Amino acid sequence: MSTGMQVILAGTGTMARDIGAFLLDRDRRVAFVGREGASLRRIEKRLRERAGASFHKSGESIPGGDVLIETVAESIDLKRQVVASLVRCLPPDAPFASNSSSILPGAIHPRCIGLHFFHPVEWTSLAELVVPNHASPETVASLRSFATSLGLHVVEQGEPNAFAVNRLLLPLQSRCFEAVLCGCSAVEVDRTSRLGEQPAGQLALMDAVGLDTVKAAVDQYASRMSAESAAAIAPLRDGLATLVATGKLGKKNGDGILCGRPLPWNGTASHGPSAESLRETFELACRQFVRDGEISESDLAAVRTRLFGIGEGGR
Repeated sequence: MSTGMQVILAGTGTMARDIGAFLLDRDRRVAFVGREGASLRRIEKRLRERAGASFHKSGESIPGGDVLIETVAESIDLKRQVVASLVRCLPPDAPFASNSSSILPGAIHPRCIGLHFFHPVEWTSLAELVVPNHASPETVASLRSFATSLGLHVVEQGEPNAFAVNRLLLPLQSRCFEAVLCGCSAVEVDRTSRLGEQPAGQLALMDAVGLDTVKAAVDQYASRMSAESAAAIAPLRDGLATLVATGKLGKKNGDGILCGRPLPWNGTASHGPSAESLRETFELACRQFVRDGEISESDLAAVRTRLFGIGEGGR
């Protein structure tokens, strides 16, 4: 797919803005589509001066696109509704994808393929292509070509091992939450959770993506895990559930793990896990994922480099 193509980008949240700016920088035209409201006005104000950007309310007539990318909240009902309403804007054979980080694309629409970008896209240059069994080879090849033309490294997965890169982080993120639940400083835990040259720690990353989005994704992963594996990430699930229930959503509302009101836990621990022990948690997960066939050695090497800035020799 060449430069100058039009991408219909459904959504106005953090990932829509991030992906949209990334595409505009690479000479793709982007039609942002969202419900009328503050979020649509914010994204238009931020990007309206960018050549190639247009902004549309849901239900409006949209110029035909070459590819559709859905980036709305991690709700299967909402995703189905949005995709169904926008497919008509595409040619019959045009590919469309979901940026979901946890919902299997086949559950959203029979023609849907997963194309999950990582935040921030400009820094990571990484995407997961989640291919359902029913997907046509031509559509898969078209989306793969689209992603690689943007300079992205594509980790291709089937639905059984979908979202392996995100799931790779669950043990590390759960250990971070376990420390915070015990009273450790969230700022200190976040600092020590950085891997390689990663620009942010795990807690800051969750705040940036949105705690409600992360919670929804983690719950989806857990629903497809064994009982033992789901129990192993209980600190992460419980912590996210508590924060979201109290209105802490992250940077999007200025109230998250590292910003806004104090955290609701009063543990007595004064020192969290060391950076070395957190890195070892991550390395153990990496080795296990390769052994289990969740991710290939070559894709893992690309993930370590692009997502964390870790070379073959470690940091």
